[in-house]
Amino acid sequence: MSELSAITRLLADLGDPYHYPRELSWLSFTARVLQEAQSADVPLIQRVRYLGSFSSNVDEFFRVRVAEVRRRGIFLINEK
Repeated sequence: MSELSAITRLLADLGDPYHYPRELSWLSFTARVLQEAQSADVPLIQRVRYLGSFSSNVDEFFRVRVAEVRRRGIFLINEK
């Protein structure tokens, strides 16, 4: 299998309006949590909790999702 066809297969869901890529969905949710933390309408203690959730989400994203994307890239390189 060529590298291009493997990449095409992995990214095929980007053109599908009914399926949002998992990584983008995760980042979108995390951005919404950060927006809540920045809102002056939210009580301070709740804003701190949102910041804690944001920090945890970003940490998990890099530990899990970025590692998975890197593994996919290494798999594609080794598949040549």
